[in-house]
Amino acid sequence: MKNVKIILIMIAIAILYTGDIYSQCEAPESLPYLVCYGQQTTIYAISLDGNVTGHIWYTDSIGYSTLPSGDITYYGDDPYTTGYTHAFTSNIKYYVSSVCGWDESSRTPISVTVNPSVTPVVSILPVEVLPGFEGDNMYVNICDGTDFTIKAYPANGGLNPDYQWYSDGDPLTGQTDSLLTLSSWPDNENITVVMTSHATCKTASTATSEGIEIHVDDTIPQISISPDAGPVVGPTLEVTFTSEVTDPGAYPIYQWKKNGNIVYTSASSSYTGSTWSNGDEITCTVTRDEGCSATSDLYTLTADPLFDQDRNFIVSNTIQTEGI
Repeated sequence: MKNVKIILIMIAIAILYTGDIYSQCEAPESLPYLVCYGQQTTIYAISLDGNVTGHIWYTDSIGYSTLPSGDITYYGDDPYTTGYTHAFTSNIKYYVSSVCGWDESSRTPISVTVNPSVTPVVSILPVEVLPGFEGDNMYVNICDGTDFTIKAYPANGGLNPDYQWYSDGDPLTGQTDSLLTLSSWPDNENITVVMTSHATCKTASTATSEGIEIHVDDTIPQISISPDAGPVVGPTLEVTFTSEVTDPGAYPIYQWKKNGNIVYTSASSSYTGSTWSNGDEITCTVTRDEGCSATSDLYTLTADPLFDQDRNFIVSNTIQTEGI
């Protein structure tokens, strides 16, 4: 009889402290938590059982180590809710049981996964235009009235971050995309963008880019080209084209094209070729370092195989000098 009493006492103690399958007290409910590193976050345990009079927060699944009762906040009876607030810095798991008088339920695990903090950053660069630098300051030279685009490059912006573009600190109305395209730009003003991040665990809500200073050029150059031979030339004759430019600026760049394809780009105002087909079309585009450009009229060459390299006209195997 004495042994039976001891067994019954042991079973009662097991039910009281571990909440075995014979417990009539329902375990609390909870969800896994994703939290941000170092940010104060509250995790909750909720009991829908109306008989619950308390929660016990354990630091392991079977032991008796508990969180200090002073760290647990009681939020109300309908439903019975408690929470633990902490600045989490590593992944951890807690276990919470319900108490119904002398009865204790099984333990519900609450997993806490810590995400790293991220800092939003945004940078901007011109599209299809090489920027210049004055010290650490970026600038671009553009021609007045020309469409020009600046693109924002976000980091840690989350899904679909928001943008607002500014000129010298004033918002540009309606410019809220990652691309800023205008055909009328303010001269000598600083363009920036503010990105609003939608990332989780961000250290700041917004980020501001470094600026790009806009230099607007309103001087349009004029250009014409002429060859030192032609318009009829031999297919392998060396021909040099020279450009004449009005208002080229201090450091112009010349881009020569044959039949629409780029064949030469240089600071030199001339181009020499020696391979020609009948009807070849030559143009040159000059771009001022200040931004504006102009393209010459087409010059069309006639390549005649009856002309040799020295511009001599060949007739019936007899060489005659052109113009004689």
